[in-house]
Amino acid sequence: MSLGHTASAVADNKNIVAYPNPFSRKNPNHREIIFKHCAPGAKINVYTLRGALVKVLSSDADNAYPFDTGPFETTLRWVPSNKLVPGTYYFVGQPQQPAKTQKLLIVP
Repeated sequence: MSLGHTASAVADNKNIVAYPNPFSRKNPNHREIIFKHCAPGAKINVYTLRGALVKVLSSDADNAYPFDTGPFETTLRWVPSNKLVPGTYYFVGQPQQPAKTQKLLIVP
């Protein structure tokens, strides 16, 4: 399955897509969470419902897939720790303007 990609530059973080969502550790096909359609150089912050920062994803942190189609967008990946409690989390692309906060579900 493909989340697609774009041939034009992504200038904001309004259309970030997380797959699979919900993420299940029991599903053998769910090895990592992939965030597509991020602006080049973007960071993704993952938070708990209470607002505690869980993870910062960025291409600087060595967790971005390279694109062979050019520098149009960034794809980030995350392998959640087995210690992470199942539940509802939020992610937002940085810089914040004009990003939007979206839900991410992690289930057993």
